[in-house]
Amino acid sequence: MDEDKDEKTLIHLKLDKSKSKTRFTKTKNNLLALLNNELINKPAIEETGVKLDNALDHVMESLERLCVHFTEHGDIDSANKTSQEIDKINTEYSESTQRVYDVLQTQKSTSSLSSIPPAETTIEKDMWRQMKSGDSCI
Repeated sequence: MDEDKDEKTLIHLKLDKSKSKTRFTKTKNNLLALLNNELINKPAIEETGVKLDNALDHVMESLERLCVHFTEHGDIDSANKTSQEIDKINTEYSESTQRVYDVLQTQKSTSSLSSIPPAETTIEKDMWRQMKSGDSCI
């Protein structure tokens, strides 16, 4: 009975991970696409940035729950792989936020006309946030 429950839990955790990673990747790609437009739409970038933050939170929670499950059940190899996924997502997030910052800084320096002063955008004030280093579950 416990094995069935553990198997169902594992399936649920893997499904949640898959959905949350897909959401994160789609949101990240949408954000990067906005940055490739000729005209920079800061409100859309900020809105998508908030969505990326939310997607990051969800994918990290999903991966951490899965990592804990693997660790509790003695599956260290799977826990290590999940920990590597966490690191990869953190790297993708950091690279994306750096790209946003670079584009906005370039746009700020090349354009003095803007409906929203670049220095007052949410993105530039706090760079969304920096992920804690060492978000490994093992």
